[in-house]
Amino acid sequence: MKQKLLIVGGIALLAAVLTTAFFYQMLSDRIGDTASGEMQFVVVATEDLPRGTQLKEDFLTVEERPVGSVPDDVFASREDLIDRYIINSVSAGRPVTQRLLPRPGVNGLAAAIPSGMRAVTLFVDEYAGVYDILRAGDRVDVLAAKGTKNGTRAKVDVKTVLENVEVLATDRERAGGDRRISPNLTVLVDEDSVESLSLADQGSIIRIALRNPTEDAQVSATGAEETAANRAPNTP
Repeated sequence: MKQKLLIVGGIALLAAVLTTAFFYQMLSDRIGDTASGEMQFVVVATEDLPRGTQLKEDFLTVEERPVGSVPDDVFASREDLIDRYIINSVSAGRPVTQRLLPRPGVNGLAAAIPSGMRAVTLFVDEYAGVYDILRAGDRVDVLAAKGTKNGTRAKVDVKTVLENVEVLATDRERAGGDRRISPNLTVLVDEDSVESLSLADQGSIIRIALRNPTEDAQVSATGAEETAANRAPNTP
C-alpha cells in the first residue's frame, strides 16, 4: 500500500515540477522581451468603442508598447483599420486586434449583428430630443404613440413596444451630428420582435426612452392611454 502511495506521490510531484517549469519559462520569455527594451507600434482605441462602430481616424491612435506585452494579432498602422467595423466592443487604451474584426471578405454594419438577432431601422419623431444624445451601445425603450378621434374627443394610445434594446447606430452619429440627416435609429432585436416593431413604426409615432444599461432586459406589450380631453380644452 505504501509503495503505491509513493508511486502516486512521485507522479504528482513530477507533474507539478514540469508544470512549474513550463510556466516559469513562459514568464521568463515575456520578462526577457520587456527587459530587452524592444518596442513595437500598436494601434489602440482612443475611447470606448461599442460593437458595430465604424472605425474613424479620431477613434484610433498609435502607441509604442513593449514587445511581448500585447497580443500577436495587433495592427501597427491606423490605415489598415479606417472605415472597418468591429464586431465586439473595445475599451479606451486597448489594442484593436484582428479578433475584433469580422472574418475576411465580410465588412459593413451587418458584420456586427450577432447570430439570432436582427437590425431594424426606425424613424424617430423629432420631438424626442433624447435622440440627439444617443450613441451606439446605449440601451433604450421603444414606445409607439398613435392618436385617434371619437367625435370631438381625441385620444392618444401609448404602447411600450420593446424594452432595453441595444442601439446599433444612429444616422446622425454616423454623419458627424449633422442635423439635416433624418433621425433614423437602428436597433438590435431578436428575430421574433422584428414584425411587431416594423408594424409599430409604420402606423405610429416612435418615441425613445434612454435607460440605465444595468437594468434587466424585458419585453413588454403593456400600454398606456391618455385622453386629450383630460389634458386640454376640447377643440370644436
